[in-house]
Order: sequence, then structure tokens, then C-alpha cells
Amino acid sequence: MKEEKKKSIKDIIKSKLKKISNIALIVDGVSLAKDNMINRLIEIKKVVEEIGKIRTAKFIVKNLPLEDDLKKVQKLGFEVVIRASETDVYFMLEAMDTIYNQKIEGVAISTGNEEFLQVLNKGKEKGKKMIAINPQGSKLDVEMLKNLADITVDLNK
Repeated sequence: MKEEKKKSIKDIIKSKLKKISNIALIVDGVSLAKDNMINRLIEIKKVVEEIGKIRTAKFIVKNLPLEDDLKKVQKLGFEVVIRASETDVYFMLEAMDTIYNQKIEGVAISTGNEEFLQVLNKGKEKGKKMIAINPQGSKLDVEMLKNLADITVDLNK
């Protein structure tokens, strides 16, 4: 018997879906550790680019990042949205807005907050390809994510 090769994220994605042409990426900045934020954003963006073309990318945070970090995040192509309060509400509103946008085929959310995951069900209900990205350091149940999203990427491995 031949040994099965270990599949990469790219192989798994290719086997599940064709490339998605318009993806909205929404990152919950509150869920990302501040010490390595830029590298984690690069990793998240790279994973989504393997799935398809990013049409819009938003990074939602509670506090203003350092000016140097802010510039780096913007250079990565993210719109930085700063909400001193109610970041949870704004994240959900942004996700729902992209779900109802006819130009968007897929919605990728990166969060460690379980409260945001119901948006995955709503997106699937509306015919969007839903992508759940479990960011490094998150304690979310990956099996639950797999049941809610079309594509699940666990960056904790």
C-alpha cells in the first residue's frame, strides 16, 4: 500500500472548492495577540489568497494600534476600523453587510470569539462560501468550525 501524503492547506482547499473570485476578509483584531499581530495578519491574508481573490479586507480593533503597526496593517491592504466600544456589534454588522453584498462570493472571518460564529450559518443560508479562520492562540473548537463553514483553516497547527 502506498502511504498517503500529508495534505497541505492548499491541497485541502483545492479539493473542496474552485477559487472564489471575490472574498471579503474580516479580522477580529481583539482576538489577535498584540505581540505578533503583523505576522498573524500576513498569515491570515496568505491563507485567504490561496482560496481566492480578496476584494475587501477589514481589521477591526478596539484600540488604536501603534502608528508603525497601523501603517504596516494598511500596507497589507487592510482597512483599519477602530471602535473604542461595541467592536462586537460592528464586527457582526460588517459581516452581515458583506453577506448581503451581491458582488461578494465568499466571506472569510478570523476570530477567536465564539459569539461571531453564527454569521457563518447566515452566510451559507444566503449562498455565500463561508471561510472560518481559527487564528493562532484561539481556543475555538475546530470541529464546530468545520460544521459551520465551507472551509475551515486552523492556524494553531
